[in-house]
Amino acid sequence: EVKAGDIGYRGGNWIQTNRHTGEEKVIDPLGQAAESEHRISDFLRRKGIPTMPLMGRAAWFTSVAVPKGAHLPMEAVPDIILDEGSLENPEAALERVYDYWRRNLHYVRASKLSRSEFQEMIRLLMPEFRFTRTISSTNLTAQPTIVRLTRQQGAVLDFLEDQRTCAIHGPAGTGKTVLAVEKARRLAEEGRKVLYLCYNEFLLDHIRRENQGSTVTFHNVRSLAEELMGKCAKRVQRKSGPLRHGFRKRANPRGPMKMWWWMRGRI
Repeated sequence: EVKAGDIGYRGGNWIQTNRHTGEEKVIDPLGQAAESEHRISDFLRRKGIPTMPLMGRAAWFTSVAVPKGAHLPMEAVPDIILDEGSLENPEAALERVYDYWRRNLHYVRASKLSRSEFQEMIRLLMPEFRFTRTISSTNLTAQPTIVRLTRQQGAVLDFLEDQRTCAIHGPAGTGKTVLAVEKARRLAEEGRKVLYLCYNEFLLDHIRRENQGSTVTFHNVRSLAEELMGKCAKRVQRKSGPLRHGFRKRANPRGPMKMWWWMRGRI
């Protein structure tokens, strides 16, 4: 049994004192250790362990130094009382405890466990498992995050009321698209003509489906160019992959140098 804090013995009781608050409480470290020993022993017997290991008990006061030769109560045999100094070499300290019980448990025949018996005992005392969260608990955990994000988005939308231009940064899934769509919707409700531009074809399809009936015009570069070009050029064919586009300078023999926008791809 491990106990921290200041340790004393008064009126036939062990006293543990909290160093921060000064609060005292009565403890029974060796009694607790004996109870744990018997509980483990009974558990292993119920599980059918054929060879019982040598078992003993000790009290470890990790925050104090127990002076050598200190007058301790009768149940506190020095060999089974460990202190802060024992932390320097815990293996040797525990071996001293086992040596004491080997010498004094004459009625117990020491049994050496085989490797398989030892592993089985460890498996019983320290099982490994993992419980999976239920859907309901996952929803409860996610709800505060959803509320927090909604409040953050609301604060950003309020900020945008006074800003004509704003750049919003954030990783995927943080709600940038939701903010942009909501801002566009609010502007449209004020009677303004609103154009919402995005890059991704699939995102454009999704936004259009989710906002059917809205007065906001949703486009990406391809669809906007197609609409603006109208009958003045061949219809831009929609491609599954991204279009490669750029700019080049071209000399006009009938006039000055002009900048012409061009696209490489199928037109």
